[in-house]
Amino acid sequence: MATKVAVVTGSNKGVGFAIVRALCKSFKGDVILTARNPDLGKAAVQELEKEGLHPKFHQLDISDHASIVALRDFLQNTYQGIDVLVNNAGIAYKVASTASFAEQAEVTLKTNYFATLDACEVLYPLLRPHARVSNVSSMVSQFGLAKCSDALKARFVSTDITMEELSSIMKKFVETAQNGTFKEEGFAETSYGMSKIGVTVMSMIQQREMDKKGADDIVINATEQPHPLRLCVEEHIALCDTVHEFEEDGVVIKCSREDGNYIVAVVIRSDKCIDIFLQEKLKTC
Repeated sequence: MATKVAVVTGSNKGVGFAIVRALCKSFKGDVILTARNPDLGKAAVQELEKEGLHPKFHQLDISDHASIVALRDFLQNTYQGIDVLVNNAGIAYKVASTASFAEQAEVTLKTNYFATLDACEVLYPLLRPHARVSNVSSMVSQFGLAKCSDALKARFVSTDITMEELSSIMKKFVETAQNGTFKEEGFAETSYGMSKIGVTVMSMIQQREMDKKGADDIVINATEQPHPLRLCVEEHIALCDTVHEFEEDGVVIKCSREDGNYIVAVVIRSDKCIDIFLQEKLKTC
């Protein structure tokens, strides 16, 4: 029987690194830590090895199609499949950034939406029965959605939106950001928020497509990234089925559905606070 494997993209630091650490403690199989920069990725592995944990490193730049294909080939040859995939890789401009909105829109959407979609399309054929996928989104997507036009909101929550239509909308956002008409076209003034709306809706579409294919219990979720102010306690992240079910030390990749509903929570625990984000966004699938 092939060894089980969990893959976390963009995991040499931050939330991705914390997820790798937790999976190393709880997942019965190999955990693959990925990073664009091999030196940083290997350094992250060495840091976890000091804690008695043993993730494996593989280079991955999701904005480079050839890099994604190389990871796929490695996983196919070594494990013949994927059991857990956490699509965490992404970028966000700092509030103080001097980059123009047009530049931020182009770069952010290219990485957070289009590169993530490319990674999914390349890696999903390797998903084994009962595989779990977590596409890391953000609460900023909710704020962005609230600022979109009613027409756009209706399409984003529609049960018949296709990946082609979604990608077309994301491209239009970038184009209108370039010519300054994005507000008139109904888009929110947040590149990061729009990119994460794309990730959330993308996940809904992907699950619907998996269900149509009759995939054997493959579950795809868009999960919320913890608020940046809470990253200091990121080592205590758990992905849970309900707000009452979580492990004090570890990441629970269950992402189950009940009666067709997606129920995902991100619980961040520390001595001073417990922040809980309960998501039931994708009820319509």
